[in-house]
Amino acid sequence: MLDQIHLLAAVTVLGVLEQAYFFLQVIYARRAFGISPPKTSGPPEFERIFRAQVNSSEYFPIFLALLWQAGLFFHQGLAAALGLLYLYGRYCYFMGYRASSSESFSPGHPAFLPLSLLRAERPPASHSVTCSSVPCWCPCL
Repeated sequence: MLDQIHLLAAVTVLGVLEQAYFFLQVIYARRAFGISPPKTSGPPEFERIFRAQVNSSEYFPIFLALLWQAGLFFHQGLAAALGLLYLYGRYCYFMGYRASSSESFSPGHPAFLPLSLLRAERPPASHSVTCSSVPCWCPCL
């Protein structure tokens, strides 16, 4: 049985690590802007980071359920590959959501595709991003 789920387990661990990274970003933002829990409002920069993290954690249980069901009942390799694509898209979404600019982050943006399949929340126009302003190594941004 273990030889049939190792890829799913690896993607699950990567997903948990990604969630931990998002949680740490909120902790660092709280310290940087002097916002102590349980407050969830503050400067727009903090609110974007907080909302991106909350949005990511809201969809994480759905992602895990779909990943494991698809891997166990259909094909482990395909489910793991799509899981990695989702995690990559979620990372790009997080980095884009936390950035600020005047260009809209629309469903046509490559980072939005995996998330639009699950109808993830789109950032408001006031919290939009450009492809060149995000300090990350995502080729989608």
